[in-house]
Amino acid sequence: MQNPREKFLQTKVNKILILSAVLLTLIYFYIIAFTFVVSNSIVFYLLIFGEVFHVFQFMTFLYTIWNTEYMPEIKDPNFSQPVDVFITVCGEPVQIVEETIIAAKKMDYPNFKIFILNDGLVASKDNWQEIDELALKHGVTSITRTIPGGAKAGNINHAISKTSAPYITIFDADHVPHTDFLKKTMLYFADEKVAYVQTPQFYKNSDVNIITESAWEQQELFFGPICKGKNRDNSATMCGTNMVLSRLALSEVGGMWEASIAEDLLTGILLHERKYKSVYVPEVLAEGLAPEDFLSYFNQQFRWARGALDVIFKHNIIFRGIFSRKNKTHGLTFKQRLQYMSSVCFFLSGIVVVIDACIPLIYFFTGAVPIVSSTMLLASVFLPYIFLTLLLLEQSTNYSFTFSSLCFSNSGFNIHIKALWAALTNKKSKFEVTSKKAVEGNFIKLVIPQISYIVLVIVGVGYSYFREGFTASFFTNTAWALLNIGIFVPFIYAALPQTKKTELQKVITKVKTISSFQSNVIISGLLIFAALLSKIVFSLQSLRLDESQSLWQTSHSPAKILNLIGQDVHVPLYHFTLYIWRYFLGDSIEVARLLSLIFFLASIVLIYFVGKRAYNSNVGIYASILLAASAFMNWYGSEIRMYTMFVFLVLLSQYLFVSLWKNPSKKVWIGYTLISIIGMYVHYFFSLFIITQVIFYFLNTKIFPEGSFKKFIISGGLVALGFLPWIYYVKSLGSASNSQPGLIQPTTVDLFNTFSQFLFGFQTPDTNTILVSFWPIIVLLVFMFLQKRQKSSPETFYFLLSFIVPVAISFAISIFYKPVFLSRYLIFTAPSLYILVSWMFSTYRPVVARFARFGLVAVMLFTLSLEINNAQTPVKENYKEATAYIERYASEEDVITLSAPFIIFPFLYYYHGNTLITTLPLWDRSVAGPIPPFDEKTLPTEAGKIVSGHSHLWLLLSYDQGYQSKIENYFDEHYQLVQTKSFSEGMLLKEYKLINN
Repeated sequence: MQNPREKFLQTKVNKILILSAVLLTLIYFYIIAFTFVVSNSIVFYLLIFGEVFHVFQFMTFLYTIWNTEYMPEIKDPNFSQPVDVFITVCGEPVQIVEETIIAAKKMDYPNFKIFILNDGLVASKDNWQEIDELALKHGVTSITRTIPGGAKAGNINHAISKTSAPYITIFDADHVPHTDFLKKTMLYFADEKVAYVQTPQFYKNSDVNIITESAWEQQELFFGPICKGKNRDNSATMCGTNMVLSRLALSEVGGMWEASIAEDLLTGILLHERKYKSVYVPEVLAEGLAPEDFLSYFNQQFRWARGALDVIFKHNIIFRGIFSRKNKTHGLTFKQRLQYMSSVCFFLSGIVVVIDACIPLIYFFTGAVPIVSSTMLLASVFLPYIFLTLLLLEQSTNYSFTFSSLCFSNSGFNIHIKALWAALTNKKSKFEVTSKKAVEGNFIKLVIPQISYIVLVIVGVGYSYFREGFTASFFTNTAWALLNIGIFVPFIYAALPQTKKTELQKVITKVKTISSFQSNVIISGLLIFAALLSKIVFSLQSLRLDESQSLWQTSHSPAKILNLIGQDVHVPLYHFTLYIWRYFLGDSIEVARLLSLIFFLASIVLIYFVGKRAYNSNVGIYASILLAASAFMNWYGSEIRMYTMFVFLVLLSQYLFVSLWKNPSKKVWIGYTLISIIGMYVHYFFSLFIITQVIFYFLNTKIFPEGSFKKFIISGGLVALGFLPWIYYVKSLGSASNSQPGLIQPTTVDLFNTFSQFLFGFQTPDTNTILVSFWPIIVLLVFMFLQKRQKSSPETFYFLLSFIVPVAISFAISIFYKPVFLSRYLIFTAPSLYILVSWMFSTYRPVVARFARFGLVAVMLFTLSLEINNAQTPVKENYKEATAYIERYASEEDVITLSAPFIIFPFLYYYHGNTLITTLPLWDRSVAGPIPPFDEKTLPTEAGKIVSGHSHLWLLLSYDQGYQSKIENYFDEHYQLVQTKSFSEGMLLKEYKLINN
């Protein structure tokens, strides 16, 4: 495991990622601020105020981390000067101070003296005399003040007046230096313009409880990429401990600033004003203690916030002299002002957190919203922006940024607001040393604002529901409120009495790896579940249009099948497989559907092995559960189409592709190539899957064995050669048959509906509105995923690409070229989603992981039941009953007309009567070529041909291709309507009496 003292300091970030984040941030802000219609101006400007703040903070962060590897030059590696080592003490326990003294004495440096700066007497601490005795015991000097003033800064200034070395090192009482501290910091003072050298504050007790964990995790972001990036602009922040200062430089600014409790920050700014340099050494050279109780943490954060805000509202140091043209030897540079402003403005974030949290409350109690927008359009710009933000936070801290640090940073809004009020009113705040011993007690009173918010949300949700019921705004605002609550809960929990983590570990059940026997039992149960569901529910449904086409196409000779498929939008392997399947096993619908079911069941098994190969058996088994519970997969698992065969081959390819870098062999390469060729003959979209693998390879070449590039070239060439005959054959046929429904250009709603369908199947518009409106919960789930971990694995990146890239490409093609976007065409990406979700949940804490897994499966099973019981979503095309009804009542003197023409396929499968069957537009299926286009001008002529010589016309309308209403209106106006009957959503039967015939 990587040393936590080093991990957060590895901060190099991909610059393309930074530039992408800049672009996405600007796009997001532009769309939020300028493209939506303003609903309530007050709420809108509150929203924009918050977004401006977020954008400023994030943009300055991106600027800071652009180059975190810069370090000032060391002019003399042998530089050495006398150093006075100050250990500031103000009532800390003797044993803690003693540990620091002992470590300081062991520093490997030729010339230094140790001084204990004992402020215990003036601060009325009981142990001040013990500290003096401790100094005597270890042979160091104790400088004990008798006249108070200036808090810690006054203590340091008093000691400066009593000592003489040209350089001063300062350690807080609990910060224990490493032996090489002075060796690695003093080198930079060979440059006489360097005023101070700062090193990180590392908390060695970070694993004690949630408070110490979160306190340290907040520091990792600051002392990692932020402080390292500040080096580039000569704006390293002085942090009060673990630092070395030049006595000469310090004397020029009158010593440490005593007029603020943020003496270190302000002193550093004054030194930068004097054009002195600063250096941040990104190496842990001393180790301190984080506050172990909530009260101490609260007080520490307040002190930091108050001091930082004093810089803006009391002392105005950042902006002073900004317009002065005199004395250019003084004053901050623009870059320094930007860096300091960014740092101190963080403590204004409390206001913005309150604004963001109150926007849902405003809606609940007043109905006011900031903008009129499509929730999906908002999601489509917000989600990429926030996910890339999180990725950069993770990458810049070497994956040390966590959900806890996010929670504590956002939930401490009341601390920041309290500090802001004190700064604005110039209220005196006492400097309090952070307790080095846990203060026991219940500090729930410190989180009353967060608890009050939860209560207001509960009341507001109820009030909003009774005011206007369930709406998209209701669900989206509820989701945002739940997101805020999810962030506040860990902070509230921290205010309760804490048990040390070492004791908690005794009662927390460790996550056990599922055994092979357990996996076999679970998978067997899933197979039985899916098979029974198909037998009891899906196999009994009427033949659907797409299924009828498959049956019609495979009812011909192999040569004719090849010709029909070549003119269609598909490739032939599934159809030939179905042809052979029906030839040996029979022509019934049940037999034909059984082929798809077998591939579906095999996919449930195979996804387990893919998840296990990529991660572990736990991930694999949960991915199997998600696939088996998916309403989307179950629907196509019993449809006479190629989609489950497609999924199976993609999973097989994924297993082999992951093996190419995990366990490569000649057999794996051969298998991967063969499956790629076969996959191309199952669906054209398999090419998108291959493109994804190519992208992944070029982004991760280092993980593949030597020689892989040559093998990929050979494999790719064989796939191209294997598919070339089909391309040549299709080109030789000319035009397509036009036997498929026309596609329309997708929108962001379609994009999000696709993701929703993968998890929750086909739902009614109302149900779907509820599901997609809860998209902010996705953000919360991703936030919760942020835990301590090594860099995300190549496997995770691969499945992420496998899910996103094909969807993005097909969506882009549909927008800019030709509509090809359909969720069923993208079904092969669904298993990657299931694996990603399964892996993400596996990273949660055990209790949270179990809750998340159970909750998602419960929702999926519920939506599966909704899909089964709803006759309209998806449309249960009831050609069986419609055909039976016509066959029962239509006579030989009547005529049957079908529109759109291609619905003749399912109709003929069921129809056994003697009534003449026609289509509108008129289509002679015996003649090769596409379905004729609809022409309103020829409609009277075609209708006249159809009705001539008949007594009644039975018009069956299904699958509106844009002209259904024109056909319906024409017959309504010219003939006597006898009856209208609906058999399923979009399927309408109308009987007309042909008066003039």
